[in-house]
Amino acid sequence: MIASCLRLALRFDPRRLASQRLASQRLASRRCLCALAALSLLIGCGGTRRPTVGEGPNGKGPNGEGHNGEGHKEESHSGAVQRGVASWYGKPFHGRPTASGEIYDMHALTAAHRSLPLGTVVRVTRLDNRRSVTVRINDRGPFVRGRIIDLSRAAAAALDMLEDGVATVELRVLEHRVPAAGNAVEATRFAVQAGAFKDRDNALALKRTLAADFPQVEIISSGGLHRVRVGSYGERRQAERARRKLRARGIEAFIIRQP
Repeated sequence: MIASCLRLALRFDPRRLASQRLASQRLASRRCLCALAALSLLIGCGGTRRPTVGEGPNGKGPNGEGHNGEGHKEESHSGAVQRGVASWYGKPFHGRPTASGEIYDMHALTAAHRSLPLGTVVRVTRLDNRRSVTVRINDRGPFVRGRIIDLSRAAAAALDMLEDGVATVELRVLEHRVPAAGNAVEATRFAVQAGAFKDRDNALALKRTLAADFPQVEIISSGGLHRVRVGSYGERRQAERARRKLRARGIEAFIIRQP
């Protein structure tokens, strides 16, 4: 009987009850903090990512620095569709050679794309105002992460995006057209561009990194940029293998024609 009374007294001991209440409060506090952390993570993951703004005038990609931009669709057949952010480029590049060998004319309806074959004709539609323009791909770019196409000044004007600099667009491949003779330099070999940098030291660092896996890596400097290019391939499929190998290393490379 005495033992039972002692157990009952211990069960209702004020100090013991206070200790239990404190432990319960601490457990509830930990659970609340975990719930808040999970909610914060969900909110962060669901946020809208703002498009990157280029350093150069009018948002031209090659004035930025780094690798060639983020992932993009590789489909190039007629009817293929791609959506993303477009920018435009003008005077700093007007009159300079493009990747196709043509001289860039900002008043012509042309554009730069990272992977569509040169000469491809696409219709570009600005999604917020539904304006459209048909352009021919004759250059490579953009070089700013988050963008899919660089338009000429004339094409940007047709979409009413000169002031905004960038806009969300839809690209639809219409046809493949070989550049007219005399307007472009015929190319029979291919290289893969792995990066473009303002700082030559960064280009040299990438070249040293790639030299272990690729026998031919060179730096082409022009227009204030130092471009790191891999290989010189007689067939596009060889260049495509090199591009996939670079992408496996996290480098968004693209294929170019060599004049």
